[in-house]
This record gives sequence, C-alpha cells and structure tokens, in this order.
Amino acid sequence: MLKTLRQSQEWEARDAKVDIFLHEGLWDDAIQAVQADTYYRSELVHRVMQAVVSTHPDWVIAAARERAEPIMAQGKADRYQESVQWLRQAKAASLQSEQQSVWTTYFNQLQSSHARKRKLMDLCKQLR
Repeated sequence: MLKTLRQSQEWEARDAKVDIFLHEGLWDDAIQAVQADTYYRSELVHRVMQAVVSTHPDWVIAAARERAEPIMAQGKADRYQESVQWLRQAKAASLQSEQQSVWTTYFNQLQSSHARKRKLMDLCKQLR
C-alpha cells in the first residue's frame, strides 16, 4: 500500500497520502507529498511542517520562506496574513534547531526590506 501511495500522482489522494505518511512517521514521504504545493493557504503543508519541525527544521525553514517571500515581495496586502503564518513556521523551526540568531537576522532584514508596508509590519509584530 505504501508503495502505491508513494507512486500515486492523483491530486485528490494527497490528503489521504499525507495522513497515512504522518501517522506512520514517514516524514520524508509526507514532505514529498506536499513539496510541489505552492498554494499560499495550503493547510496540508502547514500540517506537515508542524509534524516534522523537530526532525526536518531546515526543510520547514526553507519551505516556509519560499512561500512567504513572494507574497511580501509582490506587495500582496490581502495575503500578508498567510505570509506571516508561513513565517511563524520558519520561526518555530529556527528555534527548534537552535538557530535563534539566524532567525533574528532574517527577521530584521525582512523588517528593513518591507518597512513601508504598514499592514505587513503590523502583522509581523506577532512574530516578535
């Protein structure tokens, strides 16, 4: 069954795949199942990130930043909340992997780069 799930490319089966992989502790398979998901509100990716934060913090950091940064760079004010949710995942993974100083440097750079985006800066206060 696991082999079949790993090979399945059906979009509709993705939730079930992730549920099974997470239940079985197959972190790499769960990550692979959501890797191509670029939807800015993907609850499934958030679930995988939360499950693997202690075992794969570097993936969580990279994947969260990859999803948050385009929203901020494009000035998608209606999506800033989602960007902050991705950043929350990156922060948690940074703390989990004892990379607090890396997170602080990154966060300060974001604040500097996007200082004129008041809505974003107000939402980012949640991350302090």
